[in-house]
Amino acid sequence: MEFDEVAIRNISKESPGVLREDLLFLAKLPPNEMLPLFYPLAKLYDGQDIFYRAALNIACGTDPKRREAILADFDKHFPEWNDKVADLVWELRPASVLPRLGKLLEDPKLTAAQKGRIFDILATSDDAGSAGEIVLKLAAGRETQPALRVAAWDAIMKYLPNKWSPLKKSKELDAFITQGLENSANREDRDRAVILIGLAEQTKHYPLLRTYATNVSENNTVRALAIKLLGNLKTKQDVETLGRVIDDELSRAFHPAAVESLAQMQTPESLAILQKLVLDKKSYLVNSQAVLSALAGTRSGTVWLLQLKEQNKMPAEMVADAGRLLRNSPFQGERNKAMLLFPPAGRLDPKKLPPITELVKRKGNAARGEAIMAASIKSEAQCLRCHTVRGVGGNIGPDQSMIGKKASRENLYESILLPSKAIADQQLQWKVNTLDEKTITGLLVEETPTSITLRDANGKDHTFATKDLEGPKQKSLVSIMPDNLVAALTEDELVDLVEYLLTLKTASISPERWFIAGPFPGGNNNVGLDQDHGPKRGPFDLKTQFKGKNDIVIGWRKISPNAVGYIDLATYHGDTGADSVSYLYAEVDSPVDQDGAVLIGHDDGANLYVNGELKHTGKLTRAAAPEQNKVAVKLKKGKNTIMIQIANGDNPHGLYFALTSGEELKLVK
Repeated sequence: MEFDEVAIRNISKESPGVLREDLLFLAKLPPNEMLPLFYPLAKLYDGQDIFYRAALNIACGTDPKRREAILADFDKHFPEWNDKVADLVWELRPASVLPRLGKLLEDPKLTAAQKGRIFDILATSDDAGSAGEIVLKLAAGRETQPALRVAAWDAIMKYLPNKWSPLKKSKELDAFITQGLENSANREDRDRAVILIGLAEQTKHYPLLRTYATNVSENNTVRALAIKLLGNLKTKQDVETLGRVIDDELSRAFHPAAVESLAQMQTPESLAILQKLVLDKKSYLVNSQAVLSALAGTRSGTVWLLQLKEQNKMPAEMVADAGRLLRNSPFQGERNKAMLLFPPAGRLDPKKLPPITELVKRKGNAARGEAIMAASIKSEAQCLRCHTVRGVGGNIGPDQSMIGKKASRENLYESILLPSKAIADQQLQWKVNTLDEKTITGLLVEETPTSITLRDANGKDHTFATKDLEGPKQKSLVSIMPDNLVAALTEDELVDLVEYLLTLKTASISPERWFIAGPFPGGNNNVGLDQDHGPKRGPFDLKTQFKGKNDIVIGWRKISPNAVGYIDLATYHGDTGADSVSYLYAEVDSPVDQDGAVLIGHDDGANLYVNGELKHTGKLTRAAAPEQNKVAVKLKKGKNTIMIQIANGDNPHGLYFALTSGEELKLVK
């Protein structure tokens, strides 16, 4: 079929609906027959009609060879660059355009928004050879705009393990890592280089990681990353390195990371060190939670703990914690065995409870229920190990700060007593079977074409390569919330807990990550809170860098609360956090203008700024606890900024934070 110029002119006069139908018809034709009309129709795109763009994509088809034949001359038909062309490139992904995009990013005539769109096209491309190399060049380039360089860094770290894996062996990436390691004055560059060593499996750099891991004078962030990455290796030398970290009293802040890496190795030598820590009472008291959690997170460690209990050799002081972890084991067979070896310290037999229709008629004591909830962060009830309430708790299950507004009394009893009866999306578990005969269940955290990550009931993430799985993931009919937790309560405590949950009707947000800059020089008696260290309360600029303690160049990085909602700055900074000041920044989006309240507990003093205005100052020396201060704030519709300036004399050091409001908020940045 051929189309002459007259036919094309006539077609161009048709309505968009008719043109979309023409494009769908072209999908049935071979490339040589449809090309004379395809590009004239592509040029009729008005820059707005997303359905028209979709029809163009459908006309190209899904066969790679067909698309290559049709889109090979895209550059010839669209030599200019504007928003309409950007839309078409985003939709059609012509491979021939990728090399051109790198040059466009250097064009001073393009706006920041246009360059951002170009970068998004590159970052979402599966082509490691073109797109990945261009992004790598942007990340390494000293002339790259700071904000674009940060975005390029993030894209490399996100996609290097999967779709851009061919870059792992590239000379460019190796040079990039070497450059970052040599730039000791810029902590951010070196930290990222250390991360890339692990992601790219650059084993030739691992001797350097061993040095970082054991050097007490090393930058704490680099040291923590090095310890974590050593867990990827299984050599005797690396096991010994992590063992030295654990034996060093001055490295106590890094013990949990070293324990986690030893567990990840799963070698007889690494397991032997962890077993020794369990059986050595002194070591156990120092590392108890980290050691038990690490062992319970691996199948070999779980089997050993079960055998220890069977042989009556488990220290009495660890039975309760081990039982809680193993009853929640992601390994199905071992979990069943743990239920027999570690029966819950039952106070209530669920089978003897009155029916829910009777329980809903009872009135509980909300104050006692609040105390039960607070204690559950350490008790067998485990509520706050999984859920967050007003900024305190775990991140396994959904936030419960507003549950009293969303659920009835009957719903709450059913959720606690029969968690698998109606499984909410947030509680849905998936099961995978591995080729080495492991069965893991947990919440789906992330899934890519090459990997899957599940989070188990203890909050540990398990990542598997798709090639190592025996078939696709399977939906579980069992909620991640255990059905026996109620056994840890009395009947009256159950009623009190439900009464308290019904009072939780205020939306709350606790950012799962913050941007942090620091440490800066501080001083005694919170004097650092009165000093200007560089971070501004006005417009937030991610690319800004500052001079921190000891004249080290620092920028904005990310930090997340720990498993109980505490932002542990002592662990983050290590010894460099003494006599210091740090800044934390987050943005939240409000659907309306509304009143809110910040619930904050800080160690030591702190200033709180909301939308640039000082709302709270506390020049105190104290340990942090949830809700030590309640600060009334006004939130505007749209973006609201939060800046916290926090001082430290000596460790411990950190804060709890929650922002409550009538209407639910969302984290922006």
